[in-house]
Amino acid sequence: MGEYSFFWGDERNVPPTHADSNYKMTYDSLLKYLPAAQLNEYRIYGENEPQAEAIRYGKVIEQHTDLEEGLPVFDLIILGLGEDGHTASIFPHQMELLKDAHVCCVAQHPESGQIRVSLTGKTINRARKVAFLVTGEGKSGRIEEIFKAQGAWESYPATFIQPTHGELIWYMDKSAASKL
Repeated sequence: MGEYSFFWGDERNVPPTHADSNYKMTYDSLLKYLPAAQLNEYRIYGENEPQAEAIRYGKVIEQHTDLEEGLPVFDLIILGLGEDGHTASIFPHQMELLKDAHVCCVAQHPESGQIRVSLTGKTINRARKVAFLVTGEGKSGRIEEIFKAQGAWESYPATFIQPTHGELIWYMDKSAASKL
């Protein structure tokens, strides 16, 4: 068995023990079951000031991944899809984060105002593989619009996740795929 390196695509501005923490969710669901000696985890420090953390985390990623054309290249990025078409923490009202030249950025949830640190679209699109994991009927409308290029599909950040040097894979349950 080899080593595992885990990075986070985004994190809310909360400590790692908070119920809203992506780190906590990942640790409780997966990481605590992996052998600690084989685990390299590089979490976003959600408890830090967001702008400084986006810069710090971008440097950590650059130090621990391959770089091509100045951007990190991940083997695999696993993303979710929000009911509003967002992915990572790139929301429809901040489409400019898809083209941001930095590795990480600061994003804000459009309704709650919650601040987050996220990978940028450019970073995500450099991955060798990007996999969306989508569940639930509430996302079926967004899936239909994205896959059929209809409705408001061009306003959804997930539409623009298209790896430039890799593969895009969608995994959906029957509910999420029900309108295809």
